[in-house]
Amino acid sequence: MVKRSDKYSWEVGSLPPPIDPHSLVKHKIVRGYLERYIQVLMSNYNMEKLTLSIVDGFAGGGEYASDDSSQFHEGSPLIALTTIAAKEAELNVGRSKPRKVDAKYYFVEKSSVKFQLP
Repeated sequence: MVKRSDKYSWEVGSLPPPIDPHSLVKHKIVRGYLERYIQVLMSNYNMEKLTLSIVDGFAGGGEYASDDSSQFHEGSPLIALTTIAAKEAELNVGRSKPRKVDAKYYFVEKSSVKFQLP
């Protein structure tokens, strides 16, 4: 397979690029690993806070399309954000004193793009 620098390009107003099958597998592994990692580290019910640094060295644009553009898939930055938020919520079900997953995120990509949310 020939590497192309423009293989994944995200442009505002355009559909996200198609996702490769290996990326779907990677995303499944990342989600499962984060869920299990937090579960194991927070297995002591008296532990109130878990501090994590999440580094994604190939972050991408955050969303991909299926080959036929009928479905959309979260990229690894969104997977990290949503998985950790969901796991924190799960840890707090039925508790009167909340537990916190204090995560700091570092999403790295080869070309930096600055944008502002509306």
